[in-house]
Amino acid sequence: MPPKATASQDGPFSPSSRFVCPQPVRVCILGASFQKDNLAVSSILSGTIKVILSTYRDVEISVLDGTVAPGWMDVVQEGTKTEVKCLRIAFSARLSTENNIWTMLIGSLVSRLPRSQRIHDGLTTHHSCLRSIEAADIVVSLSGGDRFTDSYGVTRFLSAALPQLLVLLLRRPLVFLPQTLGPFQKRLTKIIA
Repeated sequence: MPPKATASQDGPFSPSSRFVCPQPVRVCILGASFQKDNLAVSSILSGTIKVILSTYRDVEISVLDGTVAPGWMDVVQEGTKTEVKCLRIAFSARLSTENNIWTMLIGSLVSRLPRSQRIHDGLTTHHSCLRSIEAADIVVSLSGGDRFTDSYGVTRFLSAALPQLLVLLLRRPLVFLPQTLGPFQKRLTKIIA
């Protein structure tokens, strides 16, 4: 973790305390997007970004999700505008699609083999989600607040779980933010969870 700034008079955990790092802290957020049809998920994401911005002075934030509109979004916190990078994870049968979850998972497994640097380099060139995760100091998962369960079906569960597995395969720190976990009724989803 980055070193803490000098504590204010209110103490080290006061709202005025911030973490200071010699370079930008890179944070990836999984499992949420600014959706017009789901204001709860948008609120969770907005609150998460505001907490990150109030914690770190110099931060780069990426949002990775299957429902996110790719591009940049401006977030204003305490009068300061921050650009948040939005990357769409593709859950598609077309493996050649940019940021296809299946291609990134298989490629991440293969890239762990000896002498596979070329494969790794080729994948990161084509998949901006891989680059963001690999560059991240921390990856946080929201799972839409309540998607880390099989109550809504296996497909919806996998949309939350597979990006998390990708983060673990890439050996990046993964933090589950407050959310509903479970229940899991199917054996497969229990094993994945």
